Amino acid sequence: MARDIGMAPDAKVYRAVIIKSYADGSVFTAYEGPYDKIGSARARVTFWENHFAKRDNGDKATGHVEQCQPAWEKAPARARRRTARTSAASGDEAPKDPVALIRAAMAQRRGMHGSHAADLLAEHGFTEEADRIRAEVCAQMGHLSAKQALQLLTAAPADGTDR
Repeated sequence: MARDIGMAPDAKVYRAVIIKSYADGSVFTAYEGPYDKIGSARARVTFWENHFAKRDNGDKATGHVEQCQPAWEKAPARARRRTARTSAASGDEAPKDPVALIRAAMAQRRGMHGSHAADLLAEHGFTEEADRIRAEVCAQMGHLSAKQALQLLTAAPADGTDR
């Protein structure tokens, strides 16, 4: 599969074919490219020939340039990012308490990050708690699990009142 280098589909494309022979008898073929100019492909062949010639240990490289027809393919779709919504607890209704909401999500998914817990809380309207968790994630340089976020919420409420 050719990578898109900004060329028309019917443009001429070249690739360098390098055959590397080692002193122990092993032989490998490497393909480099695509290149839009034949000179660029020739330069790669020359580079490898000179590189192996400098070794002076019996290794050798030869090569040639091929014109090829690219087979343009669409890039695969990006993998779906894990979001807070996919972490939400299943059921008819989400818990009314932020601590219960995070616990339910953690029961469904292992390895939940603190920022996912904050996103989950923000989606369900617990913006104050979500902001506290995000601030702690920043303070910990991103090293905060959902379990630690849960402890943050249960240990010391933001307004100083007891829960």
